Amino acid sequence: MQVPNTSSYGYTFCQSDKTKTVLNTEESYEKSLPGGEFDSFYINLQKSEFAIIEVLQEGVDVALTSYDSNNNPITSVDSTNGDFGPEIIYLLSDKLELYRLEVKSTENPNKTGKYKIRIVEKRISKPEDIYLIKAQEAFSNGYRARHEDSPESLKLAISYYKESLNNWVIARQSPKEAETLYLLGFCYNETKEYFEAKKYFSKALDLQLKLNDSREKVLTEFGLGQVYISLKDKKQGSEYLFSALKTAKEINDMKTESNILTSLGIYHYSVGSFLESSNCFNKAIEICTQIGDDEGIQEIRDTMKSLLSGN
Repeated sequence: MQVPNTSSYGYTFCQSDKTKTVLNTEESYEKSLPGGEFDSFYINLQKSEFAIIEVLQEGVDVALTSYDSNNNPITSVDSTNGDFGPEIIYLLSDKLELYRLEVKSTENPNKTGKYKIRIVEKRISKPEDIYLIKAQEAFSNGYRARHEDSPESLKLAISYYKESLNNWVIARQSPKEAETLYLLGFCYNETKEYFEAKKYFSKALDLQLKLNDSREKVLTEFGLGQVYISLKDKKQGSEYLFSALKTAKEINDMKTESNILTSLGIYHYSVGSFLESSNCFNKAIEICTQIGDDEGIQEIRDTMKSLLSGN
């Protein structure tokens, strides 16, 4: 699967390829990564070998891209778990190959965080490993289509995510199954197919509760809140938004907290609670100021201006 060349996005090397760090199963590596930069690691695989590599995010949101020995991109991975939690990438080799793995920060330049990288498993491949590879590839294609941000690309993303979901289920990867269910809900919400969005968000939430996954649960509750409000069930919608806000505070997800407060500001304004609406918007701006999110501040102010102008 082809992905864009990262050099065209203005990212700079945090580590030169001249000093190759080759991953092995006995060691893990911990590194700091400034926003807008990336590190490269290498892994040797024999023919028919399979590897699982984990990057544990600790205050930095990263995307992973694997490359073959000719520097051709294979696949890209960027989960919805933000700047904490694991990113997992799978490799299946059909020949002796030295792969490069790029760990790229998606943060703004003034934010630096840490991550740990390790090989979780490296072994002779099994027949069932192909489902992980197929799920990963379809998921990556869905990610690319979703970010093209057009009605046609969203429908394409839905198709890819459904393909990915089927393979995650076969491979018994419940966390990725839950994440893909959430993304299907997200895409259907974007296309204004609210009943479909509600169906997939609800399935995702059921699985996230079983997995005790608060970081994914907060996004799904947020999505359900927006969907129910769009379906004119403002009471149920506000309950989901308040539950999501509580979860965001518990896990210290400040960016999501500010987004939920903005939605609550819109909700309170729609029901005539103007003081509550103003308080929510002001709290959201305060959080964005704390985390240095100037773009978020401007979006909130634009939302407030739009409401006041009646648009």
